[in-house]
Amino acid sequence: MFFSPCLAAVTKPAQGPGRSPAATLDTSFDDLGYADDGIIHVTARYGYMETPNIPAVLRRLNVAQTEGELELERASYVLSKIELRSGPQPTMATWRKRLFIATSHITADAADAFGLPRDRTVIMGSHIDV
Repeated sequence: MFFSPCLAAVTKPAQGPGRSPAATLDTSFDDLGYADDGIIHVTARYGYMETPNIPAVLRRLNVAQTEGELELERASYVLSKIELRSGPQPTMATWRKRLFIATSHITADAADAFGLPRDRTVIMGSHIDV
């Protein structure tokens, strides 16, 4: 169950030289185009050497941008995770599939990587056959 306001936060790589070292922030309404539906889309752009911190970015939002007061101390976070599995399709050699899947297991924990509190973060996953 989601409560209003609901935030959809996206991180993207920063582009172009001469940008500031702090994450740049872009807030807009969701793609549905309704300004008062309680859904806010936030895009934070980070450089390669910067560490994303979603709660810190959300603290920078203005109340006028969020359609209401945010209670970040009580906020819940939902992440998605994709698990790769070896499938029957001949997409690549078997040894390459195994290597590709093995390297996908050594990624950083998403909650830690985004600075999210572990006790309020839900990770939902899906499988993709390669």
